[in-house]
Amino acid sequence: MQHPLATSLLVALGLAAGACGATRRPQETPEPFVAGAPTLPGPGTAVPTPIPPPTFPRTPVWDEDAFSLGRTATFGSFPADLVRFGSTLFTVDADAIEGAGALIVPIDVSGTVPTASSRYRPTRLLAGSLVDSAGAAGDAAAPIGFGFFVNDLEIASDTVGFALVSAGGSDSVPTLSNLVVFDPTAGTVLQVFDLAQEVPTLGLPDSEGAAPAGPTFRQSQAEGLCFVPLDGHRGRLFVAMANIVIGGPSYGATKLPGTVQVYDVDLVSSAPVAYDPVPPYATRTLYTTGYNPVAVTRVAAAGGAERVLVTVAGTSHYGAGGALVPAGPSCVETFDARSLAPLGRFDLGWCALAGARPALGTDAAGHRVAFFASSVLGTVYLLWLDGLFDAVVAADRVAVVRGEANPIPIDPSSSGQPNGNVAGLALSSDGRTLVASGFGDYFAPAGPQPGKVYAYALPSDLVADPAFALTFVPGTATALTTAGRTLGPLVVGASHPDGPEVFVLVAGPLSTSTYLGTGPASLGTLSTFGRIR
Repeated sequence: MQHPLATSLLVALGLAAGACGATRRPQETPEPFVAGAPTLPGPGTAVPTPIPPPTFPRTPVWDEDAFSLGRTATFGSFPADLVRFGSTLFTVDADAIEGAGALIVPIDVSGTVPTASSRYRPTRLLAGSLVDSAGAAGDAAAPIGFGFFVNDLEIASDTVGFALVSAGGSDSVPTLSNLVVFDPTAGTVLQVFDLAQEVPTLGLPDSEGAAPAGPTFRQSQAEGLCFVPLDGHRGRLFVAMANIVIGGPSYGATKLPGTVQVYDVDLVSSAPVAYDPVPPYATRTLYTTGYNPVAVTRVAAAGGAERVLVTVAGTSHYGAGGALVPAGPSCVETFDARSLAPLGRFDLGWCALAGARPALGTDAAGHRVAFFASSVLGTVYLLWLDGLFDAVVAADRVAVVRGEANPIPIDPSSSGQPNGNVAGLALSSDGRTLVASGFGDYFAPAGPQPGKVYAYALPSDLVADPAFALTFVPGTATALTTAGRTLGPLVVGASHPDGPEVFVLVAGPLSTSTYLGTGPASLGTLSTFGRIR
């Protein structure tokens, strides 16, 4: 069903209207833009010559275990996130917080090989420092649901970092979603916030169109976060909450209205994060027009303007034959980071977007662009963002270049299976190469399927070429293949002229008989000798 134009709303400023799957009240002025996805090309449209795969001056060198993360988690070591701060990468040794906790690990990549950081210290996250929605401390010996897991990371300064931790699942009461604030230099936890706060439903339906039970719902499933510096040492932290319906019959497949919590940050304070309360909200809260917000990304625009992109994944469910399929529309919503006013929305279609950070950058022609991954279809989508980087948003300079009808294929033959999860994306600094990591599939009927890293050659102008906008499929080169180990997020960018340029999280191995972890995760590196920068 096609709903009226809608905007996300800021509860402190009054209600606006919504779309991307749900109805909202009449919107405020000026009207935010809506960029729709392109349709399929008509008959007889010329198909352009594909760009050849990237060429390399020497054969790329892949090191699957360039830096071991050290811990073998019981049910497998799967590091959840990889972020860069200067010449240091931060990740976790494994996402599961077990009896001895989980470590946030800083890795120095300023040399020819990654090494343990001497500037930053590991930070240990313990279950006992967490708090569930009933106010009780976490207990690794009696975990909620499947246990406690670290999700996204963000580093704001030498002394302030953030981590999201969630526990429980679609049938767990109480639930747990925490924001952990830590000091990367000291390796200490500074603050812990309970994100599982109740908010009004505002009469909004769930993703199946049904009314939520009661006038409020409890937020759950913290999925993404982003720090935006504003004035001096102050800024804001945005936290995306997916908000699942707990219990049957959906067991998490149905989503409540999506929200983004907003916190004040003072980087020089001993308690850096503070609520920005607007009763009845514990902190200022945005509602997304679509369902399942999973990532937030900063856009530093001209004239000091600051904006954020919110990846609203949409829902998915199991279709015929047990394959995952999109069950609702996906969109990307944008807000002003200062006023929190909604600025517009990109409607991509039914894409089941992944929680991976988008690949934000500039193509070789100078256009600002962003690539977004699907978690189930083995495909990638492209937005043109020039107008968002202007001091005043220019609605005629933004567009969905590749949407549901004309996606960029990564591994579409694996659609609906774990291999269809595009786990990481990054754009080279020259805009000529898109690097993507395919998750892999350890439990495939034919045996473990490898995770893969792909390097895609891109045309110089991703926006102006109308053939690319409609039918062009870029050439691709598989830069590496792992053997039975899945892949996660990746980062592109060399800190040393003779060092690797691509850094990828590699999960630890599993036993084929017990499916228990048999080794630690690692940071893998790909050296392309200057081809990908």
